[in-house]
Amino acid sequence: MTLSSKLTPEYLQSIDWEAPIKDIPIKTCEFFWKEFFAAAKIAEEKSDVTGKELYLLLGKTSSLHLRPEEKSTHFAPNGKPTMAWRTNSLVMRW
Repeated sequence: MTLSSKLTPEYLQSIDWEAPIKDIPIKTCEFFWKEFFAAAKIAEEKSDVTGKELYLLLGKTSSLHLRPEEKSTHFAPNGKPTMAWRTNSLVMRW
């Protein structure tokens, strides 16, 4: 994901980037990612490229969850990989 040069600290201060998650009763990342991706879709529909990039970045970041028990993938989107069988071995797919 290549970020726009317009995605700056000044830009973050100029918008209410927390608006998509303000009504979520439990303030943890596992509940944020869906709202940030929905906000990215709205920004895209409004042709707001910088807003879309911001909310995609926040959505992707908040969708990663620590899984210390996994040796090869300590972080996973939403914390739950789907499983598929391929050539007699378990393969994780996101």
